[in-house]
Amino acid sequence: MKLREDLNALTPRLRRYARALMSGDPGGSERADDLVHATLIRALGSRNLGVHADLVIRLYATLTQMHRDIADEQPGRAQSRSAVFGARTGAKPASANVRQSKLTIGLMSLALEDREALLLVALENFDHDEAARIVHVTKTVLLTRLTRARMTLEAQLQIHPGATRNADQGHVSYLRLVK
Repeated sequence: MKLREDLNALTPRLRRYARALMSGDPGGSERADDLVHATLIRALGSRNLGVHADLVIRLYATLTQMHRDIADEQPGRAQSRSAVFGARTGAKPASANVRQSKLTIGLMSLALEDREALLLVALENFDHDEAARIVHVTKTVLLTRLTRARMTLEAQLQIHPGATRNADQGHVSYLRLVK
């Protein structure tokens, strides 16, 4: 029964992450909820998921992999894992009827790998080691993706007047730095 309680407690976090991953997709909220549901079903069918900390990492890793599989099935809707470094070109809002924020549009224009890294660290508060375990890469690769995502978003959001400058690096920081 403990596993079900842990899964219930983690569901809102998983939903937030899934919805952020799919925020620019039409029907993204419903599809994100379906993704979380499939992740939880897979977890319930698994054996030896581990204690709470391992459970969290495994659930996020499962959700991330399932999202990648969906993205790979839909060329043109999301960038595949084998994409070349950098953001997609020609990214457009999901629908002319859907009004999206600059941040949402910026996030959806990021390469999938970069978006995953950014969301895991900045939104889900995982440290770099945990985020690297979730996406199955080294910490160095994760940091490269995170840096690229932040630089791309900074360029797309075009520095706001009220943003704080990091004196050491000479650029505006919109996202907190997690060490």
